[in-house]
Amino acid sequence: MIGRAITSIFWGIAADRLGRKPVIVFSMLSVVILQIFFGLSTKYWMAIAARLLLGSLNGLLGPIKVNTVWGLGVVIGPGLGGYLAHPAEKYPETFSKESVFGRFPYLLPCLTVSIFAAIVLISCIWLLETIHKHKITEKDVRIVKALPSQQAHWDMPRKKSLLQNWPWMSTMLSYCLFGLHETAYSEILSIWAVSDRKYGGLSFSSGDIGQVLSVSGASLLVYQLIIYHWVNKFLGPLNSSRIASITISCGMCLLQNNAVRQDQRGTANGIATTGMSFFKAVAPVGAGILFSWAQKRHDATFFPGDQVVFLMLVVVQLCGLISTFEPFLVLPPVEECR
Repeated sequence: MIGRAITSIFWGIAADRLGRKPVIVFSMLSVVILQIFFGLSTKYWMAIAARLLLGSLNGLLGPIKVNTVWGLGVVIGPGLGGYLAHPAEKYPETFSKESVFGRFPYLLPCLTVSIFAAIVLISCIWLLETIHKHKITEKDVRIVKALPSQQAHWDMPRKKSLLQNWPWMSTMLSYCLFGLHETAYSEILSIWAVSDRKYGGLSFSSGDIGQVLSVSGASLLVYQLIIYHWVNKFLGPLNSSRIASITISCGMCLLQNNAVRQDQRGTANGIATTGMSFFKAVAPVGAGILFSWAQKRHDATFFPGDQVVFLMLVVVQLCGLISTFEPFLVLPPVEECR
């Protein structure tokens, strides 16, 4: 997340100026290589370096916003980690302890991800570019000048600065708070689930956690593929985000894209990813500190033990909900949401 926070603006600008496709191709290539490097890590600094580079060289969130595919990843990802990690211990008849997968117990799931990323990389051959650069003619300028003043300002070839676009800027707070909550909740859930029952946990194995996360991811995928379209049609992206956590990511992305021009969306998504990544980088550390502190107060009267952890998660979510109302959030005029 720190790597993404450092470079996301650069990748967003590159997607607007060079094209979406080159950024996607380079990012997928980095995933193929660095995911394998992460699986081959034998020291802490190697794992940190691999993840830092993976975040820094991955510019996918600038040109791509596909939350349904993210839901698919939430289904498959935990299963891969839960069932394919430590294959020499789980499947000794297939993988010996002397094999490369025995010496590198996390290589198999990482290699599987790299192979999948390589298939996606090859499929980019048929990917169409969505950003087009055309020379603006004098005729086009005259047409724009003839438009009503507000519409002309939006369609003028000389685009207005993103920093002056308050409807877009105002979505950043909600986007970052919900990103903080999502990451902190994911971290807490896994740590809490593997903790011993005598400490308030569930004593789950890595396979158990993988199954739980896969089931929740499957419900997210079904919702986004089948139900969300109708929810958004009747309630809109803002109200649908307010009523359920499952719709927040889609709703915030729609609000952000509706508030900016098409040729600014790479830069806008890059800036938004920078802010969100910073909050997501803080979330695991904060969640870990909070969880450790909670373990020392199992006998407390006010929300003892892990209860205070989930209370704080609810508080963060509540702050995110409040940020979706005025004066924190400003919607663009209807004629600009095109």
